[in-house]
Amino acid sequence: DVVVISYSKEEKPLKGTVKINFDADVSKTKIGFGVIARDSEGFVIGGGYGFKNEEMMGDWAKLYAFEESVKIGRLLNITKVTFQTDCASLANRIKKRRDDITIMHYRINECFQSMGMFNNAIVN
Repeated sequence: DVVVISYSKEEKPLKGTVKINFDADVSKTKIGFGVIARDSEGFVIGGGYGFKNEEMMGDWAKLYAFEESVKIGRLLNITKVTFQTDCASLANRIKKRRDDITIMHYRINECFQSMGMFNNAIVN
């Protein structure tokens, strides 16, 4: 498994790789999230959205969206994937997940354990 974490602008994925973009927004009492999966040519091959009636801070909502994007990747039987987020703090937490001892660290590690089916996963 190769996992590269960075916070970057929109880039086309490598040939044979699916890019999954995810995002979340927070209101007072609920969050909304969206996930979209595109092939290396930019065609949409899947995605989803939803709402959760729960109060969350911004980074936790983005982490929830990441968890949902991993589920969609598994449902689509994707083996090579790039996950893209606009949340630099989440990307940095994922990058430093081996040194972190917080509850968020635990949830991030759970996501990575569920990524076992992916041959190659990159988080941008």
